[in-house]
Amino acid sequence: MNLVGAFGQKWFDNRVWEENGLKHIAVADWQLIYCMLSRTNRNVDYFPRSVLEAQEEIRTYSDLVIVPNILFSYDKNVIIYLSPKRRELKPILEKALQNAQSSGLIDKLVDKYYGQDIKSLEIDKRTVFQLKTPE
Repeated sequence: MNLVGAFGQKWFDNRVWEENGLKHIAVADWQLIYCMLSRTNRNVDYFPRSVLEAQEEIRTYSDLVIVPNILFSYDKNVIIYLSPKRRELKPILEKALQNAQSSGLIDKLVDKYYGQDIKSLEIDKRTVFQLKTPE
């Protein structure tokens, strides 16, 4: 694929694209990527977004479109940062997140707040490109 994707400069996604041999650029101010996509003379062709971000962003940047037939898929964790002054919160947060996962609360919350947007993307009708995740 000769198309060039774009990510924020220090984003983990850059490593995923490198691992899979996909062309991409890293942009210091990631919010400029929207402007880069809107220009006709540009050096970026696409900006991969998660299924939790795409619909909201398309409402904000109405001159862009969501590609209707493909989906890049790879493992990516959510990172929660704690102040060094509050390290005692780490085991509490870990336990709470484990409980939320095992009880189904996370799935319920994702469905409540993102379910309609995710359904509208018709993920089951897309060609899925499973990317390798670097270690």
